[in-house]
Amino acid sequence: MLKNDSHHLNHDMQCILNKKNHLFGNYTLFDGLQRLTPGSCVGVMSERSYFVFHEAKSLDSLAGAVKKLISLWQEHSKILPISSGLDSRYLLANGTYKYGFTYGPDNSPEREIAASFSEDFKTYLAFDYSEQPLHEQEQAILDEMAFGTLNPIPRLLTNYNFVAQHFEQAKIFFDGYLGDLFQRGTYINFKGKRGEVLKLFPFIYSVINFKAQTLMRLRYKELSDNEFAILWQDFTKRTQCLVLTDYQKVTFYEFLYGRGGRYTIFGSNVLAAQFFTVVSPFAARGIFDSFIQQDYSKAVRYSSLKKIWNKTALKYKKIKVESGYSPLTHPIIIPFIQLVYRVMFHFIPSRANYGVKNKRMENKKK
Repeated sequence: MLKNDSHHLNHDMQCILNKKNHLFGNYTLFDGLQRLTPGSCVGVMSERSYFVFHEAKSLDSLAGAVKKLISLWQEHSKILPISSGLDSRYLLANGTYKYGFTYGPDNSPEREIAASFSEDFKTYLAFDYSEQPLHEQEQAILDEMAFGTLNPIPRLLTNYNFVAQHFEQAKIFFDGYLGDLFQRGTYINFKGKRGEVLKLFPFIYSVINFKAQTLMRLRYKELSDNEFAILWQDFTKRTQCLVLTDYQKVTFYEFLYGRGGRYTIFGSNVLAAQFFTVVSPFAARGIFDSFIQQDYSKAVRYSSLKKIWNKTALKYKKIKVESGYSPLTHPIIIPFIQLVYRVMFHFIPSRANYGVKNKRMENKKK
């Protein structure tokens, strides 16, 4: 709608989008077109960020803050997607919801683990992500909404539409966005052999204390030096005045401007918001302020889980996630358990979740 003949394709951005499936900062594919700055009040001549960090509360007190936030909506209007992970489970442990659902392949660990909590909902539905009839306008809608900014995840709109039709009375959709990076420090991780070594021995993050530029280069290793220079300039511009550590700055930037702020937000909050009012408790100001200021060298070692889950009921802490550990598992052995489960996850078809299954289907098409 906004593009005209004066907006020329930026070839650097085109290459970045092809490599990462999303852009960063406020860039689009076209010079002269930018997205509005997230986390800000934007005026005609100025903008002001509302992420001004206050004194952090203790991690074990945040369960109460989440519970208070969730209680603001009436139970009969609330719906929660419950997965096999800890993000949605934390929201379930600290709130009540009438409706719940899980999408994943039949007999997958995702469906089996999520089913352990099905009795927490008055109405619960589990279904296969890939089996719903494709929404006849999905591609056209995605082409319009994601235009010039990212390559969207297929079938999400279809599935949100299916859920909305099945739960017609559900209005408030609670999303676990940010939960994984806050609980397990995932945004300071990266792919590749070195990344796998650090996942196995995460104490190295405390020993080496990586600089933000090093972490960002490793996270965006697909980019050329020139493309990375654009990213780093944007990163510096948006984080240099923040009173945060390098690990916290990387997490903050990825949350608002990188993978989280582009790819994850679109795949969850933006598409779900076509059918529901979306609430992301981890991104609520007071909760976010405390989580973002935590020690990520501890979070990435899983040693923050005990505090985060300290004031939640035992039934939510004792059940393992699909990676084979629970909040009660000793942090030292979690990386080794995860390694075994990652191998099973990618090489045993029956253990695949909807994301892996979706990638396999796309690869077959190619």
